[in-house]
Amino acid sequence: MIYFAYGSNVNTKTMNGVRGISPSASYPAVLRGYELVFNVPGLPYVEPGFASVRRIGTTTATSDDAVADDGDADIINDDGSDSSLSKYSREVHGVAYVVTDEEWRYILRTETSYETEVVTLAGYPDAGGTSITAITLTYPDVDVGTKLWPSKRYLGLLREGAEEWNLDEGWRRYLNEVVKPFEPATNPAAPLVAAVSVPTLALVTAPIGIAVAARNAGAKLAKSRQNPGGAEIDLADAATAAVVDGFNVLTGVTWGLHNALWAPLFGSGANNESDGGDGARG
Repeated sequence: MIYFAYGSNVNTKTMNGVRGISPSASYPAVLRGYELVFNVPGLPYVEPGFASVRRIGTTTATSDDAVADDGDADIINDDGSDSSLSKYSREVHGVAYVVTDEEWRYILRTETSYETEVVTLAGYPDAGGTSITAITLTYPDVDVGTKLWPSKRYLGLLREGAEEWNLDEGWRRYLNEVVKPFEPATNPAAPLVAAVSVPTLALVTAPIGIAVAARNAGAKLAKSRQNPGGAEIDLADAATAAVVDGFNVLTGVTWGLHNALWAPLFGSGANNESDGGDGARG
């Protein structure tokens, strides 16, 4: 199994340290026709958004698509921005990990809200420059009423991982110069209010989440019974789906409260209002 990582899993602190996974092989690669986004809702003021990738067109990587040095790396626009970095909004650099089936199942269990997608990568020249079929994780767009930015801590993991693997220089500059981190609110009460409120929200929304999970599980079971020749429901998969359903309910309530109450009182816990909320992509 080849798994393409683009977020915190690019950093070995996360992949090897936190997850305890030691791939049998690892090499830099690029996924073209996708953009790096931060559309995975987290905790306001603390970890607003986590990374995903979003398809922006249909592309096919070939052996001729290997990463090459940019000849226009120093072209500067009239507004002072580097025009050569714009291409990195249409491709995502990361690491292709060769993992066992068991390790892949563990990754899926720890990334329960994501969906799998088969993609074609282009390898870096020092890895042979060939096209690679891999599986990556994507997160469906969810409207939480505001634009999400990554925390400094989380974006730092991506930047550190890019340096660690010596990813394309332009990509490293893109992460450092274009993708902006969320700046914590100047009011120190904001993150505290969010952190204290979430456990209460979890208790309040638990019955709703359980009801939603039970309803969805019941619908899947009924469908399975109507189609005896189909695949049986895996209990582990059903449990994972139930966790996702409960998480989605909690996310909706949390960000609804943020938009209606916390943001007016403490300022945005999702993006930097001084920048108009248009900084980091996603």
